[in-house]
Amino acid sequence: MGKSKYVIMFFTFGVLVVSAFLFFDSSQDEIEKSEGALQINPGGNAEVDPEVLQAFTNTSNDKLILHDELEALLIDGETFSIYFFSPTCPSCAGTAPSIVEASEEVGIPMRMYDLVEFEQGNEQFGIIDAPTVIVFEAGEELTRFVGHDTEEEYIEWFENNYK
Repeated sequence: MGKSKYVIMFFTFGVLVVSAFLFFDSSQDEIEKSEGALQINPGGNAEVDPEVLQAFTNTSNDKLILHDELEALLIDGETFSIYFFSPTCPSCAGTAPSIVEASEEVGIPMRMYDLVEFEQGNEQFGIIDAPTVIVFEAGEELTRFVGHDTEEEYIEWFENNYK
């Protein structure tokens, strides 16, 4: 084997090592970015308008709920409300701050459920239009509100329908 063959083998091996390092390093960065906080539309199932995304991001990522977490809350039988939304829906983005504030003022725990990321929620909870708010009590639907309204209207709705 000539000297040039060793150089080619060494060069090829070096390229493979560097490529593997870059691949694993970028994969680790993606894992670190995704850990810790639930993000709107984490699976990227739809194009999200940056302004809509910003409205949700400013609302409260800590209020987002996973499908399995919602199932567990229903089994626990506590009283709580779920704001079903689509991250691609401008009305949903406009509603999010108002509905969260209204639920806090009335004292009803509120979580936010992404209908794009967890499509099974549409059928399971009979969601025909977003935004939709459902109050659950003892694992069952107590009442629901469909559509966009003002914070004052949401407060009145919660007070009239939540016992």
